[in-house]
Amino acid sequence: MHNPAFTMNNVKWSAWEKCCILDGVIYINSSKENDSENMEYYYPFDYYRAPVPEHLVNYILGRKGNSYKGLYLHHLFASLDCSDKEQVKRWVEKFGPLYSPWENFEENGGAKVELFPFYDAYATFKRFMEAGKDFKKLISGDPVQGGELDWDDMIFESREDRLEYTFDSTKPYLAGISPVLVMRYKEPGQRPVLEWDWAIPDLISALYFMLFLDLTTKGGPYKCADPRCGNFFYPEDLRGEPQYCSPECQNRVNQRNNKARKKKVRLLWREGKSPEEIARATGIKIEQITTWVSTFKR
Repeated sequence: MHNPAFTMNNVKWSAWEKCCILDGVIYINSSKENDSENMEYYYPFDYYRAPVPEHLVNYILGRKGNSYKGLYLHHLFASLDCSDKEQVKRWVEKFGPLYSPWENFEENGGAKVELFPFYDAYATFKRFMEAGKDFKKLISGDPVQGGELDWDDMIFESREDRLEYTFDSTKPYLAGISPVLVMRYKEPGQRPVLEWDWAIPDLISALYFMLFLDLTTKGGPYKCADPRCGNFFYPEDLRGEPQYCSPECQNRVNQRNNKARKKKVRLLWREGKSPEEIARATGIKIEQITTWVSTFKR
C-alpha cells in the first residue's frame, strides 16, 4: 500500500532499501504491485518520540562506534552532509525520499526522484534549524541580541529580518499539513473512538512538524560544540554547557584543548618562565604544569 499522505500517529512511510544515485536522480527498482523486496515501511514519528538508534545514526553519517544521544529524525536530517552522495543514499535507504515518488512511477517497474528538490529542501531546513534558538526567543517575546549575523547572506539589516525571511521560506513545507478527525479501534471487538490527528503529505513536512513541535515545547535544537562535528541534537541533560552530541565529540574537543594548553605551557617555559609564573598566566594548576615541564626539552 502506498500512501502519498500519512497521519502523525498512523500511516507508514516507505524507505528505499535498494536504490542508487545517478546523474542527479535517485532510482529504485520497484513497482506498485510488487515492492516487498525493495522497500521497507516505518513510522516517522517513532523517531520523534524516541531518538534514532545509535547504529542507524552511525550508518547514515558513515561513522563507527559513536555513542550518539538525543538525535531525533529531524536532527539527523539537518546533520547530513549533502555534498556526500553516499550519505544521501544511506538516508534514502533507511528513511525514504522527502516527497512521494509515485507520480514518477515508470512502466519498467521503477520509480525516481530528482536530487535537486532534496538539496533545496535540506538547505532551507538546515538554515531553519540553525536559527532555532533565536526563533524560540522571538516566540517567547525575549529580545534577540544584536551583533554579527550568523548567516552567510548579509543583505538583512537585523537578525530579526533574517529570521522572518527564514520563517517565510518554511511555509511551502507546512502548507499541506492539516488537522483531521480519525476513527480508531483501541481494542479488538470494541467500538471505535474518534481522535484528532494531523494529515501530513510527505516526509519533509513531517520533519518540519517535528521541529515546530520542539520550538513550542522543548525549545530550539542544539548544535554539537565540537566544531568538526556540527550535528544537531537535543541533550538528555540541559545542565551542562557546552553540549556535545556524543562522548566521542567531547573527548576529541578535550584532547584538542589539552594539546593547545600544553603547547602554550611549553612556549612560556621556553621563554624562561617558572611553573608558578606559567600557572598565573594560564590558570592551569601548577601540578599539571610541573608534570608537563618534566617531559619538555629546551
